[in-house]
Amino acid sequence: RLSLAEQVEQALREEIISNRLQPNQRIDVAHYASLWSISPTPVRDAIKSLEAAGFVTVSPRRGVNVAPLNQETLREIYEVRIAIECTAIRMACAHVPQA
Repeated sequence: RLSLAEQVEQALREEIISNRLQPNQRIDVAHYASLWSISPTPVRDAIKSLEAAGFVTVSPRRGVNVAPLNQETLREIYEVRIAIECTAIRMACAHVPQA
């Protein structure tokens, strides 16, 4: 079970990976908090995690922007997603009945 901040992080990460949020585009914390009917705190917590992972940049007085993605970053994201998805499939298959 994921915390609200983790759910927001996943949602924002998917927005970035799917290119719905463009590189260098500003992320308005208040907008997403309002859109998802939550307080700004989980959005800010998610932003901190995304910053640590290199998905966003946070600048004082300038706000939060989607980090520019270069070819190397995209390759790393792809490799991580493949590893995670393959592991999830392997784990799920272990619980599927034989019938």
